[in-house]
Amino acid sequence: MSTPLSLYVHWPWCRNKCPYCDFNSHVNANRPADAYVGAVIREISTLKDNVGKRSLTSVFFGGGTPSLMEQRHVSAILSAIDASFGIRPETEITLEANPTSSEAEKFAAFKAAGVNRLSVGVQSLTQADLTFLGREHSATEALKTVEDALRIVGNVNLDLIFGLPGQKLENWTAQLETALGLGTPHLSCYQLTIEPGTAFYGQARKGAFTMPDSDTQADFEEATRALLSVNGYQNYEVSNYAKPGKACRHNVAVWQYGDYGGVGAGAHGRITAADGRKYATRGYKMPDKYLAAVAEVGHGWYEQIPIDLHQQAEEALLMGLRLKEGLSLSTLPLPLAEVADTKGLQQMYTLGFLQSDGNTLALTPAGWPLLDGVLRHILPDRRTP
Repeated sequence: MSTPLSLYVHWPWCRNKCPYCDFNSHVNANRPADAYVGAVIREISTLKDNVGKRSLTSVFFGGGTPSLMEQRHVSAILSAIDASFGIRPETEITLEANPTSSEAEKFAAFKAAGVNRLSVGVQSLTQADLTFLGREHSATEALKTVEDALRIVGNVNLDLIFGLPGQKLENWTAQLETALGLGTPHLSCYQLTIEPGTAFYGQARKGAFTMPDSDTQADFEEATRALLSVNGYQNYEVSNYAKPGKACRHNVAVWQYGDYGGVGAGAHGRITAADGRKYATRGYKMPDKYLAAVAEVGHGWYEQIPIDLHQQAEEALLMGLRLKEGLSLSTLPLPLAEVADTKGLQQMYTLGFLQSDGNTLALTPAGWPLLDGVLRHILPDRRTP
C-alpha cells in the first residue's frame, strides 16, 4: 500500500509585506496569475509522475495571501489535483485568508470551488497590536471576517500572535476570550519571533523595541494553555489548539513525517519517489524564476536531494516531538540510539522533560515549553539537507 500524500500549494503574493514575515511573499500589483496557475497545474502533473498515484490526505493553499486568488484559479488547481491524485469527500482542503482580502462573497466562491477549511490570519484583535505588526485590517474587520468564515465554511482556524514588545498578559488573555466567543474550532497561537531578513530584525538590532524576556514569554504560553484547555481545546501541538476532531489534518501529516509535495514558488516538500527513496524538494522563490523552470523542465524545484536514513530519522524526531502524542519509535528508519545522543536523552529523562514507554517518545508537560532546548540536547550535531 502506497504512502498517503499531502499537498502544499504556495501563492507567493501579498498586498504588503508584514515586518515580522520571513515567508516567501512578494508585493506585485501586476501578478501574472494565469501563467502562475498554469505552471502550478503542470507541476502537479510532474509531481504525480514522480510519486505515482497516492491517497490524498489534504491540500493546503498557503502564502503569501491565497485569498487574493480568484475562484477560477482555485477551481483549476483543485481540478488538476483531482485528476492526478483524486480528491475524496474527506480530503481536507485549507486556504489561508487575510481579513483585507476576504469578503464573504469570496468565501462562498472558495467553498464552491472545493475549499472546506479556512485559516484566517487575524494575528491580533487589538488595534494597537495590529498597527505594530503592520497589518492592514482593523480589529473590527478581523472579527467580521472570522464570523463570515464560520457562517459560510464552518471549519475555521484563527491565527494569533502573542509576546509583542510591551504587551501585557491581561491584554493577551482578553484577546483569547474574544476569540473563544467567536467559536472557531481551531486556534493557532504563535509567539512573535524576530527572524533575520525581516524589517523587525533590523529595527530590533537598532534598539527600536525590546522583546519580552523568556520568563514573560513562558507566562503567556502557560496562560494560553490553561485558558484554552478549560474551554475544551486540546493543545495537540506546541502552538496549535483544537476542539476534538478538529486538528489540522494537513499539519498533523507533516509533523508525523508523512509525505508532502510542495508546488508553487518557494514551496518545499518531502516525497518518496518511484525509486523508493525519500527526497527533499525546494522550489525557486522568485515567481519569474519559478515560471521559467516549470516551462523548461516541468517543475520549479532547484533542489531534489535524496535524504539518507539518518537524516530522515532526525527530521522525524524534529517533527514528531512537536506533537503532544509524540512519535512512534517504530516509524523511525533507524533505532533511536543510532540517531539521538544517548547522554542527552538520559539527561532529558532524568530532568523530567522527555518520556518513553519503549514504543513512543514524547515531551512531558514540563518539557513542552522547552522543545528547542530538548532538541539541542538530543540532536546536538543535527544536519540539514
